[in-house]
Amino acid sequence: LCLLEGSKFRTDLIQHLDRINVSNARLAGLQEDLEMSDTVWNTGISMFYVGYLIGQLPGNLWLAKSNPRTGLSFMMLAWSICTICMPAMKR
Repeated sequence: LCLLEGSKFRTDLIQHLDRINVSNARLAGLQEDLEMSDTVWNTGISMFYVGYLIGQLPGNLWLAKSNPRTGLSFMMLAWSICTICMPAMKR
């Protein structure tokens, strides 16, 4: 039980850091560097959280029905591919 509680704490901490990094990037000047208006910035942030909400339910349902060993491995691989391809995105 203690191990699971520690794992939950780490997961919550990582999620919090992930969400707060967006605010830190804005404070560091990312919005100005990308020449984004406040409306475009807020729309981007909203889509970021909408993605969390849309992906969370199907992902959890799929993970509950599949083998976690393969399910989590596939999710990590897919997310890694998306992350690696991000620098190729053009404005």
